[in-house]
Amino acid sequence: MLKNPSPQIHEIETNLFATGTRFEGTVRIENDTRIHGEIEGTLIAHRPSLVILAESGRIKGRIDADRIVIDGCVEGEVQAQTEVIVSPSGKLIGTVHSPSFRLEFGGYFEGSCTMPEKTS
Repeated sequence: MLKNPSPQIHEIETNLFATGTRFEGTVRIENDTRIHGEIEGTLIAHRPSLVILAESGRIKGRIDADRIVIDGCVEGEVQAQTEVIVSPSGKLIGTVHSPSFRLEFGGYFEGSCTMPEKTS
């Protein structure tokens, strides 16, 4: 779990998908988001955006955001304009497309990764 993400998450501007919440289809968000529930489909977070998938969170499908931190489980395609981080509790099975990809010790990654130059 990322203890102090940068930039700071401001509680009043943060979307929260609580444990037990399940979405199917396409979800579009504008602000930073913390996901404790499940999404099956596509999550699109507009820039600038930080998506944190908590340890209890599960996504099966596609994530497109500025920054993505995976503490839970993702099966599918992950695309980030800035960075993707798989924490020690995180599991990612699929493809990553990001200029920066960090797999922390203990984290799990199975798939392929493409790292283009960072876009401005």
